[in-house]
Amino acid sequence: MVTPVKGKEELESHLRSAGKKLVVVEFYASWCHTCQKMGQKFEEVKNEFPDVIFLKVDVDENVELSQEYEITNMPTYILFKRNEVVGSFTGNKVETLSKLITQKLLGQN
Repeated sequence: MVTPVKGKEELESHLRSAGKKLVVVEFYASWCHTCQKMGQKFEEVKNEFPDVIFLKVDVDENVELSQEYEITNMPTYILFKRNEVVGSFTGNKVETLSKLITQKLLGQN
């Protein structure tokens, strides 16, 4: 199961403890139909990449994080490595998300 994050301190803790691992954070809303569809696919993507950390943030419960990362559309996926943003994707194309994760694991831009 993808790990839900409750607040900025918890997200920062996950990012610090990840070390060199890639972290993918899904920003979603429970009322968002597209988010609901992608949420199921996000779980499947997690299974494809066992060495990647997958987290999810409910934008309605975490307004501060939503503002900090300028989330305006959902779902939005932000990729982190060594506590730095290395990529992002907004939308419902699971293939694009998988490709982005693969590129970042291989160190590509």
